[in-house]
Amino acid sequence: MGETAESNKKLQLAMNQNKFVVPNLLSRKEIKSIPEYHGFGDENEAIIYVHNAQFTWQTKIGAIEWIKRHSGN
Repeated sequence: MGETAESNKKLQLAMNQNKFVVPNLLSRKEIKSIPEYHGFGDENEAIIYVHNAQFTWQTKIGAIEWIKRHSGN
């Protein structure tokens, strides 16, 4: 898909849904344990998502840089 107006819009929507995903995704800190419970939009939800999706984000060339540009990090 790549960076498009539509993908930028969807990224912004996702960041608005859970403000903890981007910091956890950009962190180099290893996720050592997965929370047993989570609520929508909370940090536990972000940790679970990042645990499951981090490899994909990190191996897609340019994906992390794209997130950094649009998140202000």
